[in-house]
Amino acid sequence: MLRVFSLVLFACTICFACGCEKTSPSGPVTADSSPAIGNVQLEIKFNSDRDNIKIDVPCGSNSTVFTILERAGKNSELDFESTGRAADKKFVTSIGGVDNLVAAGDNWVYRVNGKLGDKSAGLYRVEPGDEVLWVFAKYSEPEND
Repeated sequence: MLRVFSLVLFACTICFACGCEKTSPSGPVTADSSPAIGNVQLEIKFNSDRDNIKIDVPCGSNSTVFTILERAGKNSELDFESTGRAADKKFVTSIGGVDNLVAAGDNWVYRVNGKLGDKSAGLYRVEPGDEVLWVFAKYSEPEND
């Protein structure tokens, strides 16, 4: 019994030291655990016959574009999929069942306060009052209204 406890304790220590992440149906969970200090407005534009989504999402002091999407997924029916475990590798591959088309097709692209994202969604910090837009388009396209 002591041996089993020791192995479990060892595994937990390794997981903590390596920064292992929890997983969820939407991929690894890296959610900002800091208390909410305000809200970010999140908008999802499908650019199809589907209705767009616009919701306010709690924002903490360590929130990123990715953690805002995670919080929205936990607080609503919004589902998404992503790749990349580390913050600098986060890449959203599907939102609301709409998958990236890759290469020359449309993909999920984000903007913060109208500015096109220039780094991983896991690294781009947001603050209360920011507007985060995910749009299904080509990366170089201007925002579609």
